[in-house]
Amino acid sequence: MGASLIGKALDFGPSEYGFESHASRYLILSNTYSYFISHVNLAVRKKHAQTTVRYSKHSHQLLHLLYQTGCIHNYLIHWGVVRFKPRKFITFSVTYYRGTPFFKSVRVVTTPSRKHTISLKALSVVNKSFKSTIMILSSTRGLITHKEAIRSKVSGQVLAIIG
Repeated sequence: MGASLIGKALDFGPSEYGFESHASRYLILSNTYSYFISHVNLAVRKKHAQTTVRYSKHSHQLLHLLYQTGCIHNYLIHWGVVRFKPRKFITFSVTYYRGTPFFKSVRVVTTPSRKHTISLKALSVVNKSFKSTIMILSSTRGLITHKEAIRSKVSGQVLAIIG
């Protein structure tokens, strides 16, 4: 019942159900991978030259992996001030070729409430069906692509799919 009230509070405004204004901000920050991936998707959809997001260790790891795969053209980590407090930010730009992005979207697979793991055998089967799609895994070696996981013979959680 609490989850449905939170959803209603986000839809109709926090004051109607007695939630405070920081409730929606807390839910967005609870999963930094989803937060970062949604900003990447917005940058692709709106064809922004540059996008700035809040820094976190998880978003930096994911950003670096996207940079290695060629999805992100360049990025910069810098400091800024928000409400008189210094904060770290990441500014990045998506790779475009003749006005079209390198990928259409990044889909989140694993969420905090549902974990999706994949075995090494399933990875090799899925690799044959993927053409230009990239699967991002969280493994014991950190964030890696599905091709690196097959090469190093490691399985893990499927975080996102770049298609």
